[in-house]
Amino acid sequence: MILSAKTYNDLDYVKIPFQTSMTYSILIILESILNAFIPSLQILVTAKFLDTALDILKSGGRERIYLPLLLLVLLVSVSWISKMLIGFVNTRLKMRLSEDFRRGGLPSFRKYCPDHGHHKELFKLYGDS
Repeated sequence: MILSAKTYNDLDYVKIPFQTSMTYSILIILESILNAFIPSLQILVTAKFLDTALDILKSGGRERIYLPLLLLVLLVSVSWISKMLIGFVNTRLKMRLSEDFRRGGLPSFRKYCPDHGHHKELFKLYGDS
């Protein structure tokens, strides 16, 4: 990514992550959509669990509680796992963005060090921009 003295608008703040890493940006959007539905699903699953539990108290048959209980546990675990995975995805996206901006902001080493043979570690770290 080449940096210049450009002023960035709101659309650029959306485009830059997609240009850097399309996959991570799409995963972040999908996780946000999933998290939008989770509270509604939690209400539905909890209501089903409570209805089944009250019905079991009236008429018996404890084995009917397992499916609503399993759904409730799965919903909570999916919510927790998605939060942990999106934290990883955010970290990876930040690393990619900082790498692109770092490389774009560095001047070329060859301009300042024509005999760059002794700077091999720097070339591995920052690249030969």
